[in-house]
Amino acid sequence: MKDVNVGSGSATPVYVGEHENYLYFTAFDELNKLSVWKTNGKSYGTVIAAELPFNNCYGVKLIYGTYYFFHTDYNDYYPHEELWKTNGTPAGTSLVKKFDEDAGIYEIFSFKGKYCFFVSYFGYSGSFWSSDGTEAGTVGLTVNYPDTYLGKLYSGKDHLAFYLSVAGVGASNLFYYDGNSISNFWLQNFDPRKFAIAGDKLFFSDHIDAEYGYPAEPDNYYQLFQSDFTIQGTKAVKNIGSGGGSFAGSDDITAAGEKIFFTTYNDGVYNNTPDEKKRLYVCKYKSNYDLREDLSFNSQEDISEFSIFPNPSSSVFHFQSPVSDELVTLQIFDSKGKQVESISGNAHDMIWSGEKHEDGIYLYKYSSPSWNRTGKLILSK
Repeated sequence: MKDVNVGSGSATPVYVGEHENYLYFTAFDELNKLSVWKTNGKSYGTVIAAELPFNNCYGVKLIYGTYYFFHTDYNDYYPHEELWKTNGTPAGTSLVKKFDEDAGIYEIFSFKGKYCFFVSYFGYSGSFWSSDGTEAGTVGLTVNYPDTYLGKLYSGKDHLAFYLSVAGVGASNLFYYDGNSISNFWLQNFDPRKFAIAGDKLFFSDHIDAEYGYPAEPDNYYQLFQSDFTIQGTKAVKNIGSGGGSFAGSDDITAAGEKIFFTTYNDGVYNNTPDEKKRLYVCKYKSNYDLREDLSFNSQEDISEFSIFPNPSSSVFHFQSPVSDELVTLQIFDSKGKQVESISGNAHDMIWSGEKHEDGIYLYKYSSPSWNRTGKLILSK
């Protein structure tokens, strides 16, 4: 589209953001000068938007016509990180704040007109900061706990969520930021793999125990939580385990369309709760629902013991299920939906042979009075 570093040198472009149908990025020109460029996707529309005062700038963000960025100052005995801003002119370029020599800057982003970032010291402690472009308005909004690290950032409609974990403790603080103030919710066991954002709500799992904060719940089990990115709106969804207790786990939470999927099981550890098989839960989500009061499951199925092997297969398929005392029906359909075979029995291991059938894709329905499975088979001789 355009050679911004004329010749054989690399411009080393770095994405900045998008604004008014332009894409912004930083790049070096043939004189090794770093600038902010903008482009509308055409050669004539790719031009310098602002010249930067240093070549070692990073974290460039455009906020309301002003570019914010960090610069490492090597002039002191120890390097320092500095926050700067510019409108692209020398007169409009100024230092906002100089940080201590041990500070490291990471996870830079903009939110509601604020320049936000995390500051760590020696890599073992961290705090969340935001800046309005003034030194007085560049402040740390969380306590700089020792031995903490930043978890993932979750963006909601009007709030930002992130968590800081304390190393060796197995606990975290889940923070909410609305662009002005910050609040936090204590989490006993928050795992970044166990979250999902659906609509305007955040879903996650945590261990409930009144000893570790609010909201207090009667059972100290793992629970599925929902949050509207406020402390008041962060609460356990519903007891879904045997005898009113939750299942340990509430793992692998995924949002797809208007549904929340998650697997749960009870490992018998907490309060001597009975062992349970791992189950798949599917619940329909709508933005105006309070799932704590209205959690309707579309299915609740054991998923730990069902298997088909081999698949693909050249002849025989084995179906193994956890059901051993119920009548099981196996129906096989071709790719056009025509049933080609049906087998019934009480067997734990059922077999379908494709020797008399042509190669191709087949569909199966494996069902009993209490549960069912459907899926695809590949026959290739």
